[in-house]
Amino acid sequence: MKKIYYKKIFELLIVTFFPTFIIIFFNIQKLVLPIVILTAILTFIYLSKKNYKFGNFLKTKKRDLKKISLRVISVCIILFFLNYFISPEILLIFPYLDFKLWIVIMILYPVFSAFPQELIFRVFFFERYSVILKNKNLLIFINAFVFAIMHCIYLNFIIVILAFCGGIIFASNYYYNKSVFLVTLEHALIGNFMFSIGLGHYFFQGNIKYIYSLI
Repeated sequence: MKKIYYKKIFELLIVTFFPTFIIIFFNIQKLVLPIVILTAILTFIYLSKKNYKFGNFLKTKKRDLKKISLRVISVCIILFFLNYFISPEILLIFPYLDFKLWIVIMILYPVFSAFPQELIFRVFFFERYSVILKNKNLLIFINAFVFAIMHCIYLNFIIVILAFCGGIIFASNYYYNKSVFLVTLEHALIGNFMFSIGLGHYFFQGNIKYIYSLI
C-alpha cells in the first residue's frame, strides 16, 4: 500500500511540474489550448477504460444551481472591484475594442477551455488521486495547488493567485456535486466574466496574446 502511495505522489509531482516547466522553458504558451484539448481527449479515453460513470456529466439539482449562481455572482462582484482597483485602465476593454471577437470567446471558452480543464483537473484528478488524498480539505487544497501551478505558464503572479482561489471553488463544487456540468458551468461563467472585464489581459503570454494582437 505504501509503495502505491509513494508512486502516486511521485506521479502527481511529475504531472504537475514537468509540463509546466516544459511550456515555460520552450516558450510555447500559444500551444496551451491544443495541449489542453489533446490531454482532455486522452483523459476521456482513460476514464472510459476505468468505467467512469459518464452519466455524472449532466448530474444536477435545482438547489445546487441556485447555490452556484449565488456564488458566481459573489465572485464576479469581487473580481470586478479587484480589477477596478488593480487595473482600471483595462476595465471592460475587450468587448469595447472588439465586440464580435468577444462574442466568439464567450461561446468558445466554455466548450474548448473550461470543459477540457474540468475533465482534466477535476474528474481525472479526483478519480486518480483521491485514493491517496483521503482527507477532504487536503484533497481540495492539493487540487487547487496543482491548478495554480499549471497556471504559472502565464508568468504572472496574479493569475496564479486567481487560479488557486478558482481551484478551491471548482474543487469544492466537484467534490460535493460530482457533476461535470455544474463545475464546468461555474468555471465558464467566472472565466467569461474575467475576460469581459479585462482580466484576460493577464493571460497575455498565452493564447490571449494572439487575440489581443488582433484588437
